[in-house]
Amino acid sequence: MNRGPSIIVAYQYFHPDENVSARIFTDLAAGLAARGWRVTALTSDKLARDHHAQLERESAHLGVRIIRVPRPAFDPGVPRERLAIAAWLTGAWLVRLLREEQPDALVLGTDPAFSPALSVPLRRFWKRTKIVQWCFDMHPETIVADGIMRESSRIVTSAKLTMRAAYRACDAIVDIGPCMRKRIENYAPSVAHETITPWALVEPASPPHIETTVRESLFGKAKIAVLYSGTLGRAHDHQTLLSFARACRTRGGDDVAFAFAGAGFGMDRIRENVTRDDTNVRLAEPCAESELTARLAAADFHLLSLRPSWTGIVVPSKFFGALAIGKPVLFAGAIDSGIAGWAKQYNLGYQFDTDSLEHAASLLHQSNAEAGDATRIQQVYREHFSRNAGLDRWEGLLQKLRNGPKNTLIP
Repeated sequence: MNRGPSIIVAYQYFHPDENVSARIFTDLAAGLAARGWRVTALTSDKLARDHHAQLERESAHLGVRIIRVPRPAFDPGVPRERLAIAAWLTGAWLVRLLREEQPDALVLGTDPAFSPALSVPLRRFWKRTKIVQWCFDMHPETIVADGIMRESSRIVTSAKLTMRAAYRACDAIVDIGPCMRKRIENYAPSVAHETITPWALVEPASPPHIETTVRESLFGKAKIAVLYSGTLGRAHDHQTLLSFARACRTRGGDDVAFAFAGAGFGMDRIRENVTRDDTNVRLAEPCAESELTARLAAADFHLLSLRPSWTGIVVPSKFFGALAIGKPVLFAGAIDSGIAGWAKQYNLGYQFDTDSLEHAASLLHQSNAEAGDATRIQQVYREHFSRNAGLDRWEGLLQKLRNGPKNTLIP
C-alpha cells in the first residue's frame, strides 16, 4: 500500500474528459501518483462538452482515486448558468472536502471560476495542509477583458476582493507565465510562487515526418506554410491574423500560404471576411485527434494570437503544442507578453502586432528553416515546457512547501 504523502487535486473536469485542461490535470494527478503520492482527484460528474453526462461517483485511473460531485445540468456556455455551476460546485466541494482526511497538500484549479475561494474556509479547518492554486486563467479579469463588465463595476470590485482573500490564503500560487505572475503579485505579493506552464498533449520523441499529401491539401505548392489550428475565440485577435496573411500576399503572392483550421467566434469572423482576393488563405475543418499530428507537422510555422487586453490572463496552449513537434511560432500579441519573451529568449519564432505587420511579413518571406532546427526547438520544449519538466517543478514545489514555513517566497 502506498503510504507516501497525500494530495487532493480539484478541477471541474477530469479523466475521461477530452477537454485539454482536464487532460493536463489528469496528467498532473497521475504523474504525482507515479512519484509516490497518494492522489485523490475531486471533480464533477459532467463532461466539458456534455453537461448532461452522469459519470460514476467514484472510480480510479492510473493510481488516482477519483471523486465526482453531482452537478446540475446547466450549460456552461451561458454566463448565468456558468456562475451557477461555480457557486454550486464550490459549495459542494467544500462539504465533500471536509469529510475527507486532511491531506498533506491540496491543488485547486481555476475551473469552475472562483473555486480557489475554497482556500479561505479550508485554511481555517486544515491547518497543516499546504494549499496551492494552479492558475490557468484569472477571474474576474476574464470578464473585463471579454467586455462583459467594466473594471469599475461593483460586481468586479467585489470579485477582486474575494480573489484577493483566496490568493492570500494559499501557501503557493502556480502561474503559467510571467505576465500572469505580475497580476497575481498585485493581489498577494508575499505568497510563494512558481511558474509551471501547461504541457502539450502530444510529445513525440523526434520531429514528425511531413506527409506531402497533407501539406498540399492545406497549403498547395506554397514555399512557406503557416497553420492556425484549434479554437479561435474572443481572446484571440482574428483581425490581425487575417491582416498578416494579406500583408504576406501583397509582398509575395501565394508564396506564403495560411490555413485556418478550427472553430470559435474568431473562425466564424474569418470565414465571413475572407474574399476571393485572399488567394493565400485556406479554411479547413477541425480534424480527428488521430490525424492531428500529421496536420501540425505539415506546416513550417504555427500561428497563434492573444489580444493585448488578455495578456497575463491566459496563455494560448497552441504555443506548447507547436514546440512539442519542433515548429517555430508566429505570435500576434503584445511585445511584453510571456510568449513574445520566450520566443525571443529561445529563438522560437516571431512576434508581431498591427504596427509591425510589414516587418514580420518581410522576416517570414526571408526565413529558411535550418537543418536540425526542429530538433533544437523540441529540445527547448523538453527542458522548459514538457510534461516531465512540469512534473519536476511540481515535485520540487510541493516538497519545499512540506519542508518549509508558510508563505515563503520560492525563487
